[in-house]
Amino acid sequence: MDREKAKRISERAFLAAVLLSFALAAVWFAVRAARGEEGSVLVLLQCLCGILGAAIPAFASKSGWLRAPRTIRVLYLAFLFSAVFLAEVCGFYDTVPHWDTALHVVSAGLFATAGFSAAAHFAGEDAAFRAAGLTAVFAFCFALALGGLWEFYEFAADSILGTNMQRFRLPDGALLSGRDALWDTMKDLLADAFGAAAVSAGGYASLKRGGRMRGMLIRFGRRERETRLEGKERA
Repeated sequence: MDREKAKRISERAFLAAVLLSFALAAVWFAVRAARGEEGSVLVLLQCLCGILGAAIPAFASKSGWLRAPRTIRVLYLAFLFSAVFLAEVCGFYDTVPHWDTALHVVSAGLFATAGFSAAAHFAGEDAAFRAAGLTAVFAFCFALALGGLWEFYEFAADSILGTNMQRFRLPDGALLSGRDALWDTMKDLLADAFGAAAVSAGGYASLKRGGRMRGMLIRFGRRERETRLEGKERA
């Protein structure tokens, strides 16, 4: 068995393990929700979103509308597993110090990579990479903007569903105030900024050294081969 085939099999096994973990957790929390246990419905929905989040990129990649390098695909799956199964189902948010902060750093790095990819897609790779500095700034801002949208989601969930995603409430129910109430949100945004800056700076340096960032880009749209065939048919 060659190395490429072994890597492909390993990736598929990892995807299957992630999906199975989410599915088993979803069944468990569905049973708990049916019994009326508090908080089970929210975790059930998160598990279902985890299944969807893991499956959609695989289908998009197979159809040719989204093609990400294997490294990005594996990192994305690992992040999804860590953010949903380990954090929510296994309770790592409460038991592992700085787990949430680490996830924000990783997610911002992935968002910055998506920012580089978006710039290369819409402006063209050659143009985006010639303006390496501007592309890196765009990737940083793109990642930070998505991190800000996530904080909006957390605020909305806390306001509507009564969750404590922004950690404004202590385990005993006491409400925090002043800077203490702002700490979790600002910590998350700072972690986003750090992760985005690290990947943006690394991407910039890579482009200045000859464009090795190209190998980490996410490609959007149909496969080039299909596009070329359609062009020949029109001709």
